[in-house]
Amino acid sequence: MTPQHVLILGSGAAGGRAARTLASRDDVRVTLVTRTGETPYTRMLIKGIAFGPTPPEMIKLPAPQIEVIADTVLKVDTSAKQVQLTSGAQVSYDALIVATGSMPRSLPADVFGGEDAGQGRVTALHSVEDALGIRKPLTGLGRPARVAIYGGGIIAAETASSLQADGRMVTLVSRSSVPGVGAFGAPVAERLAADHAAKVQARFGRTLQHVDETESGVTITLNDGNPVEADFLLLALGTTPAAPSPWTNGIDVDDHLRAAAEHVYAPEVWPRTTTRHWAPGASTIGKTPPHRVRMPRRPHCTTSALATIRAPTCHAALTWQWSTVR
Repeated sequence: MTPQHVLILGSGAAGGRAARTLASRDDVRVTLVTRTGETPYTRMLIKGIAFGPTPPEMIKLPAPQIEVIADTVLKVDTSAKQVQLTSGAQVSYDALIVATGSMPRSLPADVFGGEDAGQGRVTALHSVEDALGIRKPLTGLGRPARVAIYGGGIIAAETASSLQADGRMVTLVSRSSVPGVGAFGAPVAERLAADHAAKVQARFGRTLQHVDETESGVTITLNDGNPVEADFLLLALGTTPAAPSPWTNGIDVDDHLRAAAEHVYAPEVWPRTTTRHWAPGASTIGKTPPHRVRMPRRPHCTTSALATIRAPTCHAALTWQWSTVR
């Protein structure tokens, strides 16, 4: 019997895990498509590169023992079950796993001013390149770095906590007066907001109006007119999907992570019909160590789920990790 061909788009944590899981099966043939020039790595560990001693090679993911194509995906024809690549090549599939991840949101271009814009002092923390760009201005300062963070979600909260614990001077700016209500729920968000206000310079209920970037730092003007001086500005404004056409706005999936197109799965995307319970409830949180919140990671597809041709049983099981918010 001819093995079914499972094509995986994306070599990050989800795509790599799916590839390694399926590589041991005799009834499927697996091909992994990575972006041109991309080195797979564990994105959750890039903070250690930006703010600690972790070298980039330490967070690389092991390459699965399967066919790997280093090319960027342009679009997917779900009717023909074909993927078109930048090189002009086309790859057919029996089942497709879209694990292309996300891209960070940025600030509008008209926010920036000054002749020295583009010095790398304003960045997200989304990739190894971002982390190395942050590490560079921190090297050789000879004093605690002044870090401004703009955002109110989990990345902003975790990064502010980690930097403050490491002795950095942190200013946390958020449009919400109680950051993280949507992610954590009101009780947890209110506690975190109070903790942050006691430990860092908290500018809650404020929006960023203007950024002047220089070789030595950034000057940030908020909507109350007050300036914030920092060595660099870290943007934590969330992400947008990085999926190819026809899913440039994201992929709708059901509770089994199946897309509307036949034999298409998206293991990194939360089902839009499912409520995202970031904090399982007061009873669970009360049992965790102080100032730590247990957070579910993204759902993933198991081996049985990815034998997609005969029995599509992909499920949204949750695995858990400890957040460093404190």
